[in-house]
Amino acid sequence: MDVKRFAALGVIANCTPLWGTDYDGNFYDMYTQKLGPARMDERLYPYGDLVRSGAVVTYGADIPGVQIREIPPLIQIESLLTRKRPGFPRDRALVPRQRIGLHDALRGYTINGAYQLRLEDKIGSLQAGKHADITVLDENLFDVEPQDIHAVAVRMTMMDGRITHDART
Repeated sequence: MDVKRFAALGVIANCTPLWGTDYDGNFYDMYTQKLGPARMDERLYPYGDLVRSGAVVTYGADIPGVQIREIPPLIQIESLLTRKRPGFPRDRALVPRQRIGLHDALRGYTINGAYQLRLEDKIGSLQAGKHADITVLDENLFDVEPQDIHAVAVRMTMMDGRITHDART
């Protein structure tokens, strides 16, 4: 796959990060057997190549492609950074060169998602005049080891300036 075409064509790539791991503990061997190591390395869930190409990339959790417990963005974000299943630090990373950094992962969940919805003037970043949609976490993700991101607690969420979840209550 020529991922540079995505950027040139203005195509938005929407990805399910957890798929880029040894999902269910048997995908690494299955992909290696079916694709061979070279094709696997070249083509399998090229999230990093897409980001580096300049393509607009967004992330989510495809249902029924993942289980309900796997939907939370922190689980998916950890998968992007490690290419391993959250909570399974001994997994083999699935095509490790396709890892991306935290900044790009957060961008895919915020402003890039807003752009995909054609709402970047209303949501996706904290700016005056935009809806106050925020998530307050127990820890700064930039200070957390990538393999521990899935365990960070969500303290509060706000949508349009209203508290929709508050762990204090």
